[in-house]
Amino acid sequence: QVGASGGDAATAFAAWRGSDMVALEKGTGTGTASVSVAAVAGRPTLVVGADAGAKVAGLLSEQWRAYALGRSLQVAQASPVVVGEDTVLLSRLGNMAGTLDIVTRGDRTASFELGALSADGRLPEQVVVDVSAAPNAAGQGAVASIYFNDYLLGAKVLAADGKPQRLVAKVPAYALAARNEVRVSFLRQPARPYCHDPATAFPVSILPSSHLKLAKRTLDTDFVGAASQLAHANDVFVPATWLQDAPASLAKVIAVASAVGVAPQAAELKVVAAGTAISPARPYLAFALAPSGVDPAGLKDGRLVVGGGKQPLLDVAGLDRAAAVQVVDAGGHTGVLYNDLGAQGPLLDQPFRLLRGDLAVLDGSGVVSDFDSHDPYGARLAQTGNPQPWWQQHMVWLLVLVGLVVFALLAARVAQIRRRRASGTSGH
Repeated sequence: QVGASGGDAATAFAAWRGSDMVALEKGTGTGTASVSVAAVAGRPTLVVGADAGAKVAGLLSEQWRAYALGRSLQVAQASPVVVGEDTVLLSRLGNMAGTLDIVTRGDRTASFELGALSADGRLPEQVVVDVSAAPNAAGQGAVASIYFNDYLLGAKVLAADGKPQRLVAKVPAYALAARNEVRVSFLRQPARPYCHDPATAFPVSILPSSHLKLAKRTLDTDFVGAASQLAHANDVFVPATWLQDAPASLAKVIAVASAVGVAPQAAELKVVAAGTAISPARPYLAFALAPSGVDPAGLKDGRLVVGGGKQPLLDVAGLDRAAAVQVVDAGGHTGVLYNDLGAQGPLLDQPFRLLRGDLAVLDGSGVVSDFDSHDPYGARLAQTGNPQPWWQQHMVWLLVLVGLVVFALLAARVAQIRRRRASGTSGH
């Protein structure tokens, strides 16, 4: 198009390309920086070496991002820290520990990938927060609340003496996601002894000993289980036709990979001919592809099919600007399949979370319609999410057992008394 516009246009385009795009075309150079900051078209851009993608992804993770100080870095290694203990400090996951002066409300958050903590099947079981808070002008204590992915797990009115206190909240399985956020919120009732007194902020602190407690949990074939496995060595399969529209395809791959918990530093990209059956040898994420013998929920003609045994539970055609994300288990490896529904897939501009189930339909607005084919009515979720202690859940059976024991003891005592009487009568 530039050439057809005339010689002046071609000259101007060549000059612009030579001045504004030279950094991108030059790259980092062989054997030099792994990542560097350059101005491309007037905007700061990270230029990554062709053979340093995994290392740079590790450097830019939350664990090491604060150490990336400089405009040109040579990254020899940047691996995630292996969690070897059952306790992880919240301050290692974000800017959690510290002091806030609050009048009415103050929050601190920490975010983490689920797979970063689940190397051997351990998942967050408890959130333990150590806090201290000064009283307000009326001598009232603040209210501390613990949220896990926007679920309120616990809250407490803190003692108005400023001494450290510990809050412990259990993390239910339904609150876990591929990417998680822990939030501690403080609320105060503003106090003014006199009407003309200004509202005064008083300090609250989250102490450095606040932590997550990990424990072994059974992982199902769902989005949480897939996220736990995709955080380690994994494959990302894309059809070769997607390379023809790389900008749009790359944005889609990034959005879905982030939602399902793929670790970029541990992922290997594999380009496969469209329509070819893939043969994964480890956990994987596949776009418009599937292993042999696996029927994806979303088909090429825009039909959404949800299996239900002998006949499907749902079979809908004509969908457009939507996509289906499905967790499957094939060949002993857990995988996630992505398929557009309709001629055009959704624009995944809004971040989204995949929390429950093994199937989700995306519409591009951040709304996720999830479904669990193994627990369609949520009976298992309701049972496992029961916050009551074990003994309260089985109170009826415990009372029956106690009644049986008492009855057995009474029967034994009655039998003993009868034997004594019988032996006394025979003696006379």
